[in-house]
Amino acid sequence: MSGLAFGAVLLVLAGAFVGVPIIVVLGMVVLLLETIRAVWTRYGLRGVTYRRTLASDRTTWGDEIPMTIEVWNRKRLPLAWLRADDDASFGVVVRERELVDGSRGSGALRNVWTLAPFERVTRRFHVSGERRGVYELGPVDVSVGDLFARQAAIQEVDERARFIVRPRTVGTAGIDRPDQWGGVERAKAGLTEDPSRFAGVRPYAPGDPLRRVHPRASARLGTPVTKRFEPSRDREVLIVLDVQVQHGPAWEIAFEPDEVEALHVVAASIARTLATERAAFGIAAAGFTGAE
Repeated sequence: MSGLAFGAVLLVLAGAFVGVPIIVVLGMVVLLLETIRAVWTRYGLRGVTYRRTLASDRTTWGDEIPMTIEVWNRKRLPLAWLRADDDASFGVVVRERELVDGSRGSGALRNVWTLAPFERVTRRFHVSGERRGVYELGPVDVSVGDLFARQAAIQEVDERARFIVRPRTVGTAGIDRPDQWGGVERAKAGLTEDPSRFAGVRPYAPGDPLRRVHPRASARLGTPVTKRFEPSRDREVLIVLDVQVQHGPAWEIAFEPDEVEALHVVAASIARTLATERAAFGIAAAGFTGAE
């Protein structure tokens, strides 16, 4: 029994003892309110489920990830209000709603519902990040109120999600380095084979030069086959990203976030152009494992 309920009982007894009906009524009203709150404190969060679903775990800067939040009151007890504060790491952006101050020092996505018995509600949002990085959602603080809108119970739900925002990209001219074979430039259209990179045989097709016919394989298979070679490429590019933008030991430098972000934008833009041109490329950059 709470202190207020115990005081209400004393108030009823005192009113009955001194013969003042208004004190008895006041005590009974307070006792009724505390009884209702005790019921919602004990059973309000039972059967309540909170579920957050992201359509994807990664996106590109400027794009958004569809997200659905579903709550379900799976019991006969109605809920005057149910509030969920879904923690979000710094930089998370929700298009449909502003984040509030969370209980753990970061922002939080707040939703409030009024639920009837066995009612289920689904809401849809779109999330993104302010810049390139890894973002997290959760845990969730779920609280419930009684019939008179007073908070009755609160519980932490370990519902977590993580998504990645790739760097934004801009249009670039690319690296104008034509494919070569034997030191002679060839047209960008078409595909030149390198005769030093044998890749097997294929059935003979009308128009194939006779010097490309494989005599031994043709004799063994009983049908003419033509030699096949790997294409010649001279577009293998390695992009190395150095995030140290100031002089001095790396462990003593406080780098400028905007300058480092600009470097990632340039590297991602070049990589995107190379991918569009179907060039072979790779990226090497400093990584963050998540440890302190």
